[in-house]
Amino acid sequence: MENTLKTQVIIHQKTSQIICLGHGLGRIHDFKSLINN
Repeated sequence: MENTLKTQVIIHQKTSQIICLGHGLGRIHDFKSLINN
């Protein structure tokens, strides 16, 4: 049993403002996680 949680953060480069947060299980592919969030 795997208990990995993956989090992706998209940050505006100039303002350092957080644009998007994505959470998913460790086995979810990065691109699929980004599209779903």
